[in-house]
Amino acid sequence: TCDIKVVQSQFTNAVGLRFRAPDTGRMRALKMDEDGKLYPPPQGWDGLTFIVVVDKKRTREEEGGKIENENKKVSSGVTPEKLGDLIILGLSYKATETDVKEYFEGYGEIKSCEIKKDYSGNSRGFGFISFVSDESAKRVMNETYHNIAGRKCEVRIPKRTEPERKLFVGRLPRGTNEEDLKEYFSTFGPLADVYIPRPHRGFAFITFERGEDAEVVLKQKHFLKDAPLNVTIPDPPAKKQKFGEHENFGGAERSGP
Repeated sequence: TCDIKVVQSQFTNAVGLRFRAPDTGRMRALKMDEDGKLYPPPQGWDGLTFIVVVDKKRTREEEGGKIENENKKVSSGVTPEKLGDLIILGLSYKATETDVKEYFEGYGEIKSCEIKKDYSGNSRGFGFISFVSDESAKRVMNETYHNIAGRKCEVRIPKRTEPERKLFVGRLPRGTNEEDLKEYFSTFGPLADVYIPRPHRGFAFITFERGEDAEVVLKQKHFLKDAPLNVTIPDPPAKKQKFGEHENFGGAERSGP
């Protein structure tokens, strides 16, 4: 057996443990008696990854107090460290956002979670996670590796670079023109350019005047004419050339301004 106090020494608001049953793939909770003793699963402790269950109400209250303290630091001229989104590298291509959320919710309340996908909707093997509290993010960063959906993953702070302004827009409905895209995406910020290759191949490129506006677009889901769009950062030309395509995206040269 294992005492819940041992878990609480690392996760203050822990109230239990969960694990994914190998036979069904579903999450199950460990049995715990009134004295806080956790009993092992039928197959034993070995070979399983356990997720800490926390008291979310108590966690929110504590995080609220920390936010108040951080606000006091800001007012006194001390700026607290902000981690923001964390990038998850090495994800299994079969892992879902639900798998990622179930794993990381043991570290604290999740603000957002996203697995990046290619033009066909398949996982690109990495994603992003952000927490309500920076303390939760720091606990994640203290671990060298994380086992998610049966694969060892690494979590890092993304490199702080100039935000990408140019975006790829895939799965365009038939008949979509530049004006349709301008009308929709200009609601997020001023556009510098909109380009649909000819003949129509079902995709386009849009460029915002500010990278910050493009970042907002990337974090949301989009629909045009009731059809879902796939909005991502374009692959670099060098990657396209591996498949024998021209340097211009989509293998089509652009004419005109």
